[in-house]
Amino acid sequence: MKRAHFYLVCMFVLSLFIVPSPALALFGLDAGVGYWMQTPSGTLTYKPVAGTVGDVDLKDDLGFDTENKPFVRVKAELPLILPNVYLMFTPMSFEQTGRLARSISFGGTSFNASATVDSKVKLDHTDLALFYPFHS
Repeated sequence: MKRAHFYLVCMFVLSLFIVPSPALALFGLDAGVGYWMQTPSGTLTYKPVAGTVGDVDLKDDLGFDTENKPFVRVKAELPLILPNVYLMFTPMSFEQTGRLARSISFGGTSFNASATVDSKVKLDHTDLALFYPFHS
């Protein structure tokens, strides 16, 4: 039942974009695609054990480097009774094999110097905003 309601709402919103008459076209659409140079940096710490180094450096220890990723954004200006919609999606993931230059303890697990560490981080961003325009 919920799926049927979802499809009806989607069809209604899409019909607002397909209306052929300029007098009935009460919407605006803005879209864009771009590239973002993502450079992870900094350190991670997870429950260091007393007397050990618990910080993991994203560049030096894990080997993360700059990556270029696309992003997509869409803004739909709808009729006054419906809120406008702004949607943006940016994928962000890093996968790398690094070699430790020093011994560390991370999350209760110890890693010796020169150990090979495989790591993967995924931090996709999805932004959705519903808003009404403010006109003075």
